[in-house]
Amino acid sequence: MGYPSVEEISKNFPQQSIPAIIGKPTYTAIRAVHHPLQENAASVPTTLGGGRHGHLALVTNPVRYLTISGGAAFNPPRNPGAVPVPPRVFMTAAEMEALQMQHKADLATYHTCYNDDKALKKSS
Repeated sequence: MGYPSVEEISKNFPQQSIPAIIGKPTYTAIRAVHHPLQENAASVPTTLGGGRHGHLALVTNPVRYLTISGGAAFNPPRNPGAVPVPPRVFMTAAEMEALQMQHKADLATYHTCYNDDKALKKSS
């Protein structure tokens, strides 16, 4: 497969227990949920957004993330779709292999980010 499932990501979260908010949400209750979610999101490695803060941007305001990351924007990857059609009719075997390897890497980045987002939502 090449990328972790929602379950694999969830079981490796440092914060396995996220408190539920019962009743009217208060600032304190929201912080009690948000901090463990941030820790869990940051624990999943990625090269996106500068590569130093995991998927923290999935649960953080984009402007705040820019400040935290020192100006590196986190752009959630788009699904790269099916294996790409060669852009040229004549490609060497090495060029074709490089195109396929890049597609695999892009697909893994997309699915890891997507599955981490699902795992974070499931845990809260």
